Amino acid sequence: MNWITALIICFVLWSTYAIPGNSAEKVHGVSVNFLFETLAFIGVTIILSSKILEGLPNVTMKSGMQASMMGIGSAVGFYFFILALSLAPDAKIIALVVLVAGITFPIQGALFGFFGGDALATHQWLAILGMGACIALYNWKF
Repeated sequence: MNWITALIICFVLWSTYAIPGNSAEKVHGVSVNFLFETLAFIGVTIILSSKILEGLPNVTMKSGMQASMMGIGSAVGFYFFILALSLAPDAKIIALVVLVAGITFPIQGALFGFFGGDALATHQWLAILGMGACIALYNWKF
């Protein structure tokens, strides 16, 4: 598999997974959806465990703490993303939640550059500014 195939699969799954989740949430609520999603993550991890566990001997106390902080931040952030989607009153606000969530990845890149010394290229900064402008324009009241 190459990166293009992986990206297409990711795009399709991430574009469509919330549709059945939204229907299920109407029956049993967002908390149960979060449980099912967590169990799915665990299941995928178990299936891929042979690849994942190869690097386990390399874990240090510091790297383990940092990875734990990453996992907790990701899981809690994902919970609040799902909660924001479920509390959004209409399609326009759902789109705004997705737009704001989408800009988090370029912001991560900017933070990596700021704290890690890996500066972003000009086109990456322009992408962040463009996404921010899209969010601002989307919310502009005429």
